[in-house]
Amino acid sequence: MSIDPDAPEYAWQQLAAVIEDRIATGKYTRRLPSESSFSQEFGLARNTVRRAMEDLRERGLVVTIPQRGTFVKRDS
Repeated sequence: MSIDPDAPEYAWQQLAAVIEDRIATGKYTRRLPSESSFSQEFGLARNTVRRAMEDLRERGLVVTIPQRGTFVKRDS
């Protein structure tokens, strides 16, 4: 999947949707790739990646642990 600059959704929304899909399909089951990895893979600024991660955290899909990374949030 790629980010479409002409799409009506912001790039961070598109990236969040891609990551959410990868979580749902089991591609990401634990730790997510780094912000820098997403930035390189999709050709996005790190601030855009951070905004996507913030959205996923707000929706309860991931949790970020400082100095460790961002992880798929497990249902309790």
